[in-house]
Amino acid sequence: MASLLSSKLTLQAVLVKLQLPNVILGMLGFFVAFLAVLTDWKALTIALALLALGGGVALAFLPGSNGPQMLLGQFPLNRALVLVAAVVLAPEHNWWLNLGFLALGIVVLLEPPIARMFRVPPFAANLPGWEYSRPADSFSVALFWIDGALIALALLFEAFNISLLTVSVAALADLVFVGWLMLRLAGFQKRRSAFDKALPKIMKELQPAFALHWQAPAGTSYQAKMWLPYLERLNKPYFILVRTATNFADICKETDAPVILRGGMSELADIVCDSLKVMFYVNTATRNDHVLRYKELTHVQLNHGDSDKAPSYNPMFRVYDRNFVAGQAAIDRFAANGVWMPKEMFTIVGRPQVADVKQASAPIAELADPTLLYA
Repeated sequence: MASLLSSKLTLQAVLVKLQLPNVILGMLGFFVAFLAVLTDWKALTIALALLALGGGVALAFLPGSNGPQMLLGQFPLNRALVLVAAVVLAPEHNWWLNLGFLALGIVVLLEPPIARMFRVPPFAANLPGWEYSRPADSFSVALFWIDGALIALALLFEAFNISLLTVSVAALADLVFVGWLMLRLAGFQKRRSAFDKALPKIMKELQPAFALHWQAPAGTSYQAKMWLPYLERLNKPYFILVRTATNFADICKETDAPVILRGGMSELADIVCDSLKVMFYVNTATRNDHVLRYKELTHVQLNHGDSDKAPSYNPMFRVYDRNFVAGQAAIDRFAANGVWMPKEMFTIVGRPQVADVKQASAPIAELADPTLLYA
């Protein structure tokens, strides 16, 4: 059963990769437009048009797809052709109705470029003078649903001979919304470009003594969060370097410290300034290697937990200059598993998770309310 499910997931991923859904839905859109222009089969045409319109939405919820948040910009040809069918099937045409259809057509054609604008990642947070927020991703999802709903309503109104005036007014309002959205997104892109150019100057003004590098799956901000209070206690300027937009959003909820997002390896040079001496890491993520190549920095692995599992005695810890561990057991674990490590790279610092645990000051039998900790 598991292998069958896995093969289905793989097949779905391959189909999405090959853009086969786009091809199929595009062909269906052409067929719908053909029926609308060359036949009188109104009911069949509307039914197939609604099917073509809903097909793209359904695909977003199948395993292996990117999910509904990535819908905007998908299947633009299909949606445009279905809209053409809606225009042809309209029982009457006047300037107001035509204006509404024109507005809806413009909005549909603008979906792909707007989707690309939404994919521009954030750049920084908690840096004075560089505060700027772009429209939330929920606007992207909303726009897709609004556009699709207006096309669907136009088709349904035509099926039941209902006036399309309401749809036209809503389409014009949608076009105004899209104009506002594009202006906001363009402003964000301009701000991000200005930040990239000003980054060397920003780092010179910030004068960070150290930084925390964090790249991890979504929802794992605890890895970095546990160390933030201790980094603050150093009472020196620092920043948090993240590599993905998801990590950026996660860590910004946990700290007021400056957060800088640099995705690619080529984007890192500007953050390695003269004042920066130490880079801390809380896991052994792949992109750690991008920063480890800067030999002028001291690279310190903090990790985010200890156990007897293989990741806690991974030979890859040797690539760091220092390895801060919870205790002697963490050091002994490497040798016990046949992994040679230079003794001088270890420093025992304890672990944030047990910072508030106090050792008993007397035999357990003499304690009034003893607590036994299992690790």
